[in-house]
Amino acid sequence: MSASTTSAATPPAFWRRLADGWVVGNPIPDFRLTNQDGQPFQLAELRGDHVLVGLIFTNCSVPEACARTTDRMFDVGKRWKERVAAGKTNGASLRLLTLTFDPDEDTPEVLKAHSEGVRSELPEWVWATGPTELMEKRLPAMFGVAAGNKDDNGAIAHTVKAVLLGPGLRVLKTWTDNAFTPDDVMAVIDR
Repeated sequence: MSASTTSAATPPAFWRRLADGWVVGNPIPDFRLTNQDGQPFQLAELRGDHVLVGLIFTNCSVPEACARTTDRMFDVGKRWKERVAAGKTNGASLRLLTLTFDPDEDTPEVLKAHSEGVRSELPEWVWATGPTELMEKRLPAMFGVAAGNKDDNGAIAHTVKAVLLGPGLRVLKTWTDNAFTPDDVMAVIDR
């Protein structure tokens, strides 16, 4: 039985109970995912940090979408790294998290290969996947991303958003169509 299917006699997966109980405005639940190294990863590991989240799929062919999300997040990460080196974080911390909404294709191995370049400079950046239904529908909806089904070419029509979570995993700010810069993210963190 795959992670995305259950029979009527099988109790819902733990992640499904968390997703079903989630209410807009509450912290994002502590989902158990798998990182780019194939290791278990829980969102609770980031609970004390600000977290910039991007939702992508690695085969996206629209230059203004997933690739730009990754580029913008990389710019934010580099700027934050400079702030850390200069001692200008005011006690805050920032982590980067990329979630795929195509878990069938974006396996940990694919995520690792796809993120290799950016993670060489920002090794703490987590790329994660998880159960199909959670990654394709539930998590994108929690972050306000609408993602359709794959077409015959493997493309997924989707909205483009990046989300900044505050400590405690509550949504602080959402940017649509990659309309964010490092300065925008820093300004929210500095509030």
